[in-house]
Amino acid sequence: MPRLILLLVIVSFTTLCYATISPDKERIETTTEFYAKFTPVYESNCTKPPKIENAFLIGDMEEETYPQGHKVIYGCHPGYLSFYKIQMLCLDGKWRMLRDLQCRKKPCGHPGDIPFGSFQLINGDQFVFGAVVEYSCDDGYQMVTKHKTRICSASGWINQLPQCEERLCPPVRDDRLRVLSSVYDEEFTMGHVINFACKNPRHILKGPHRLYCTADGTWDRDPPTCEASGSCTVQENEVKRNNIQLKNNGILHYEDKEEIQFECVSGYEISDLAKLIIQCNSGILKYPICQKKVHKIPCGRPPHTAHGEIIETIKDSYSSGSTVTYKCLQTFKHQGRKKIKCQNGIWDEPPLCVEDTPCGKPPHILYGDITTTIKDRYSSGSTVKYKCPQFYNLKGSGVIKCRKGIWTEPPLCLEPCTTSQKNMSENNITLSLNQNRNKECDQKEQQIVKCYLKHNETIWFACLPGYKISDPKELKSKCDRGILTYPRCFNRQLERNTN
Repeated sequence: MPRLILLLVIVSFTTLCYATISPDKERIETTTEFYAKFTPVYESNCTKPPKIENAFLIGDMEEETYPQGHKVIYGCHPGYLSFYKIQMLCLDGKWRMLRDLQCRKKPCGHPGDIPFGSFQLINGDQFVFGAVVEYSCDDGYQMVTKHKTRICSASGWINQLPQCEERLCPPVRDDRLRVLSSVYDEEFTMGHVINFACKNPRHILKGPHRLYCTADGTWDRDPPTCEASGSCTVQENEVKRNNIQLKNNGILHYEDKEEIQFECVSGYEISDLAKLIIQCNSGILKYPICQKKVHKIPCGRPPHTAHGEIIETIKDSYSSGSTVTYKCLQTFKHQGRKKIKCQNGIWDEPPLCVEDTPCGKPPHILYGDITTTIKDRYSSGSTVKYKCPQFYNLKGSGVIKCRKGIWTEPPLCLEPCTTSQKNMSENNITLSLNQNRNKECDQKEQQIVKCYLKHNETIWFACLPGYKISDPKELKSKCDRGILTYPRCFNRQLERNTN
């Protein structure tokens, strides 16, 4: 427990120092304030001063404890600053900050604008220590300085302001072309348009009559050429696109029917070397195409398949891309492709040869017909299709298949029902006009005389005048494979006499 020094009311004077920094130079101004406290005084030591973010203790602080009233001062790390010096005082065994301060990031001010360009913050959201801005040029301009970013450091912005200059499209030089343009110094910038004509009136212009200088400093299309009628000019963009180059010469212009020989560029190949020789055909060139070389691994002997054989002579080694063809032995048939290919050391899966068991004639079904041509024998996998007459319900699949000599289960044609006038008269009933409007019925003078029902279809009857039935639900009947049960209505007068 701390020891009480004085129980009387005393005045404790504490000197508080506040540091201020002038904007024009670093100058520390110290203000001394006296506080009178009418409190008891205790003897309490403090441990080491606490750490403050982005700050460090000024002076050598090696003690483990510090006496009552001891004061320490903090300084800010490079890139950070505080408007006043940060001070802490040991009071009653605890460090207390004399003013609520912190080290904040040092501002750098505006990074600066550039002509024909703009910038954006890519790190941070203010122009303070650690912020990074990146500059970019407007369309039609390019950066000509080494750095395109500026970084806010402890001493200000790093790197000079970048510079942007206009992109220039290259001049078009062809002795046979006349370039028509309002620009005479051959410095074509974005938006400039040049037109062309042939110097020789007997030549024709092949290609665009006009070029447009784009924002990236290139013409929107390849320049035209002037050629005699039917001649050809090798286009450099087509040559690059197809991975080819002219062989043994750099001649670009060829007469009609003249041959042009190309070769693949390094790292590319073509399946047929004869395709590298093309001919100028009435001003049109069909360029060969070379593909990137791929390391190809050969294959060994092709795989065996049961009940089948390879029709070519079998070798011990096959180059990648080679193929072999299989055939199945008698009474067996193919499943899968007949020809397989060697692809980088691996053969495709060989075909399967499965036994071909034929079926006899398909089974006949009552009331039904087969819609496909009927044969005496069918190979395995063959199918036939059935259909039922009108009003008959098809139960099961309408298509059956031959599987290993056996037909799958054929369908059934379920019989329909037809109402009988005789049966209705005997049971004192008639067909209900309102409830059977959507049925297939014969009608005469606003009266249904006969209806046709499919299996499981229902129909409604009505009692004849002067007759009734105990439960109206009994007037509903369902067709069950050609059988229709009729309800019976009774005479009302006879029922009353009986009662």
